[in-house]
Amino acid sequence: MALETIRFDIQDFLKTPEEQAGMLEAALEDGDPELIATIIDEIARARGTTMVEQWVKDMTEEVLGKSSMEVGKTVRHPDGRNVLIVSGQYWGTHGLSNFWHWKEVREDGTYGPEESGYGW
Repeated sequence: MALETIRFDIQDFLKTPEEQAGMLEAALEDGDPELIATIIDEIARARGTTMVEQWVKDMTEEVLGKSSMEVGKTVRHPDGRNVLIVSGQYWGTHGLSNFWHWKEVREDGTYGPEESGYGW
């Protein structure tokens, strides 16, 4: 006797935002990074894009909406320090970037050593 199979496509279960949220919640509860990445990719595909395309779209929207990170500007670092942005960019000739160099602005007006990392 032959084994009967049925067609399964996860897309059939990701049609609404509620279904997508439920599937992602289940994957997060499972905790398997590969499963989480797969579900995120499937959700993006259900929305008509790939995970990478969605990431680029989201990052571009976030970047274009931000104005606080500019070279020469003093901003509040997430750790609470005031820092002077020395160099970096969101959008460059090689695509999307969010890597910055900064110096702490000390209370006496002097600068600390240059630090670097990804923006916030």
